[in-house]
Amino acid sequence: DADFVAIELGNVVSGQGRTSLNLEVEDARLESGQTATIVLDGSALAGLQTTLDVGRDLQLLDVELTGAGGLNARFVNDGLIGVVLRESGTIELTVRAVNPVLLSNALTLTDDVVYQEGVSATGSPVQLGLAFTTYTAPASSHNALYQNVPNPVADQTAVSFDLVTAGEATLTVRDVTGRVVTVRTVEAVAGRNTITLRRSELGAAGSLTYTLSSGDFTATKQLVVVN
Repeated sequence: DADFVAIELGNVVSGQGRTSLNLEVEDARLESGQTATIVLDGSALAGLQTTLDVGRDLQLLDVELTGAGGLNARFVNDGLIGVVLRESGTIELTVRAVNPVLLSNALTLTDDVVYQEGVSATGSPVQLGLAFTTYTAPASSHNALYQNVPNPVADQTAVSFDLVTAGEATLTVRDVTGRVVTVRTVEAVAGRNTITLRRSELGAAGSLTYTLSSGDFTATKQLVVVN
């Protein structure tokens, strides 16, 4: 990936005396193996630059910007990515939990790749921060297993399910002969959970079934793998 040279949006020598504006983030608790999309809302800012650090408990899978800007992914394997937005916009991170974690305990802004700096709507330089909304475990009125997305599967696919009660959940994928292709076990939360399956885990192209088991709940659906 080609590097970009971050621009200096304001006086980056000292943050003393400057006001602060935040990227708004909805907090969430993830269990091992869960995949989530995190949206950092920068609509209150006219621009920003910063380094996003996802920490050791999250694996960064993808980053997308809404608004003009650029990314420096040179240190993505270290969980660091430099971001520049030259207008109001959002930063969307796709992450997978390596360990059980609360997002607000994992995601931080640093100066490691790009110095963190914001610009207010009036064009003044401001200190940049993260503001996490209060986490509330989502309630679910029933257990449910949903159709994987996308289906057919060419690269990877996400299997989502709802549980009334938190606990261990096992996703088992089998081929048409009933042979087990892959098994994933996670500590699921009460509410919506998602497990991402990579193409390499699903074997040869064809029709497969996936079964979710948690406590007394068991459900099965079909998926199709293509080359």
